[in-house]
Amino acid sequence: MIFFRDTNQFDKALHWLDITRKSYGSTKERPDQVIEFYAATIYFEMGRYDDAFAIFDWQYKKWKTLPFKGADKKYLDFYLRKKAKRS
Repeated sequence: MIFFRDTNQFDKALHWLDITRKSYGSTKERPDQVIEFYAATIYFEMGRYDDAFAIFDWQYKKWKTLPFKGADKKYLDFYLRKKAKRS
């Protein structure tokens, strides 16, 4: 999933995201924090910024910057910029 994200093969990244969500039981009702963070990064790289923001926003509200630790700084920067514009 991440390999396909990083190589801009988004159809394959989404395919593996779907498989991963099913494998780990990540649903809208019970989202898995790690899987959904990866989903947000895939959406971000695809240019689906509203989808990425929605996931990042949920995670930031619950855990602040913790989900972003170890990830490329651009994801947190994007989230904080977009959040500031909405305020």
